[in-house]
Amino acid sequence: MNQVNEYSLLNETTRNEFLTDLYEISAFLDQREKEWQQSGKGGGLGVMLLDAENRSLELRQFDAEKISKMKAAIEDVLSSLTLEENRRALTLKSSLRALHRMVKSLEEKKYAAERL
Repeated sequence: MNQVNEYSLLNETTRNEFLTDLYEISAFLDQREKEWQQSGKGGGLGVMLLDAENRSLELRQFDAEKISKMKAAIEDVLSSLTLEENRRALTLKSSLRALHRMVKSLEEKKYAAERL
């Protein structure tokens, strides 16, 4: 089978690093979302961190709604990449050994079904 590009999601190491990064981004956005909610309730650190006067220009463009949308998009990607069917397909595409195991398993099931 063709050698898998090290930067492709077919490469297990790259895929795992990518998933780890997505989980970290999701946790970061979750924390920012909670801080926004606390700031709306007049609460502590959220107000200090998210006060418009204290935020940089880049951070001022984000509000609770944008953070929620980004978090939902990240969670959609995570859900898609971790779906069992997709995980299996990526494994079969990137591993000749896994493909051979699947073929053997299907042949055994076919043989068992024919005997019935």
